[in-house]
Amino acid sequence: MSGIVGIFRTDGAPVSAALIRELTESLTFRGPDATGVWNSGPVALGHTLLRTTYESEREKQPFTRDAVCIVADARIDARAELIRTLDTGSSESELRRAPDVELILCAYLKWGEECVSHLLGDFVLRLIAAAGIADDREPDGSTFQRKRELAGSR
Repeated sequence: MSGIVGIFRTDGAPVSAALIRELTESLTFRGPDATGVWNSGPVALGHTLLRTTYESEREKQPFTRDAVCIVADARIDARAELIRTLDTGSSESELRRAPDVELILCAYLKWGEECVSHLLGDFVLRLIAAAGIADDREPDGSTFQRKRELAGSR
């Protein structure tokens, strides 16, 4: 089981880089194979990785794409079926080698919060959608950060 830590400062103050690193390091007993942190203003995520699958050999978390950051402790089943429905523009053989966290983020980018209904397996995850996501705009058009939390198991 990997370790996940997150901080969301409701006062808008930036999260201390030293604090998120320290909290992440405290979880290395859960994930001794790799550690990573992501920090953006009042939001920070940390992850410690326990590699359990062939695909996790390439895994680096937190994982970011298209202004969305994700950390997850996940095992995605029926990967071939999910990959066929994603239509990401990446080659199918490239996606077959992708770690589960990358497939989850691709699913989120395609289906939004409904992505969990397309995932089969055991997983817990945290997504942070930052500026640039269409539904993350204030009525005046300015961008903001919004915390999204999804957890599921089917």
